[in-house]
Amino acid sequence: MGLGLIVIWRNVSHVLVVLTLLALSATAIAEPVERSPESSDAPVDSTAVDSTAVDSTAVDSTAVDSTAVDSTAIHEARGSSTPALRAVPVASTPEAAQASAAASPKAGGLWGPRFPGHPWELSLAFDYSRALKDSHGIQIDPYRLGLAFSAGYFWPGGLGLALVGDAYAGSALNQLYYPPLTSLELTIDAKSQLFDMGAQVSYDHPLGPVLLRYALSAYVGLMSWDFGNLPYVSLAGSSPPADNGVVLSLDPGLSVLWPIGTFFLSAKVHTRVSFSSDLPSAFGGALGIGVRL
Repeated sequence: MGLGLIVIWRNVSHVLVVLTLLALSATAIAEPVERSPESSDAPVDSTAVDSTAVDSTAVDSTAVDSTAVDSTAIHEARGSSTPALRAVPVASTPEAAQASAAASPKAGGLWGPRFPGHPWELSLAFDYSRALKDSHGIQIDPYRLGLAFSAGYFWPGGLGLALVGDAYAGSALNQLYYPPLTSLELTIDAKSQLFDMGAQVSYDHPLGPVLLRYALSAYVGLMSWDFGNLPYVSLAGSSPPADNGVVLSLDPGLSVLWPIGTFFLSAKVHTRVSFSSDLPSAFGGALGIGVRL
């Protein structure tokens, strides 16, 4: 019996040891782990964030001007080896829009000869015209070689208004003259010159690399003539041998302009239609050069 109690006690002691070890293990697992201040689980106070550090209103909008961003700097900062395109500023004013239009291959140079941004025009041309008929039975030609000028303003649509003028050297024509109602035969030198000024309305029409200009000019001029020693009576009551007078005329014409930057070369054909008996009508052409301002 005594041996049986010893065996029982040994088994009970073994059980107690096992239970004690299990209890210690459970206690160690349940005990909270000590945390460092850095690993604190305290909730972050969102109001504690310095709003000035991320204040969107504090961003200087000029620092993010899309027209000033150089994308190559961004690619270099990112280590990209791909070439980047620079940002092109967007025109925000009428002047900048006109300058941008002038820089366009279709709007400037040879392919857009309306000269955007340059409405004023000055031009000078050498003109040669010939009279188409006599005046009072005498061959006179106050045209021939002349110098023409114009200064005007042109709208973007092609309409233009200009001040125009011509100065013709005229001619001296030696000829036989038979006074009316007489049997006389006279030799005379009919000298004549013309200077006139007027207004011109025109329309410019682009045609490929050139510009067609349809123009109509109205002139008031001063014509002078000298028939030498021809007696006044021999003119049968017409113009005296030497005098000058005011003459009126219209001049429709067609010009071809070849733009070169803000300059241009021009070639013109025109007809002078006279409304004065002393001034003969004429047909002529001109070559000139001009500039847009």
